[in-house]
Amino acid sequence: MEEKDFGDKLAKLSHDVDQLDAKLDDKLSSLKEEMMKWILGAYLAHIRDTSTVYIDMISTLSPALSKASKRAHNEVLQLSKEYFDKADKISTDEFQNNLMKLRTEINRITRSAGLKEIWQIETET
Repeated sequence: MEEKDFGDKLAKLSHDVDQLDAKLDDKLSSLKEEMMKWILGAYLAHIRDTSTVYIDMISTLSPALSKASKRAHNEVLQLSKEYFDKADKISTDEFQNNLMKLRTEINRITRSAGLKEIWQIETET
């Protein structure tokens, strides 16, 4: 009878360990996802800040482009805000893909303002 009780207790203990292991995996996965979003958010802020500094620098160096630069600066800020607002609602993979789209959109904005492209976009060959 003791062997059966011991076997039952061992089986229950094994089951409990498996459940804890699964909970730990879920928690680690969740923390990894959250950490990646923070990193991607910081990169998004970097893209926004680098872009606006570049635009402001061009405006300072070429006063003839100041109106277009100001408009481009405001468009980049608005676009970045939209991307920040979406960040919590999407997966990290989608967030990462959106960062590539953001750089492309910023290049479109700067081109249309008569400025050069800011971001070199790598294309797959």
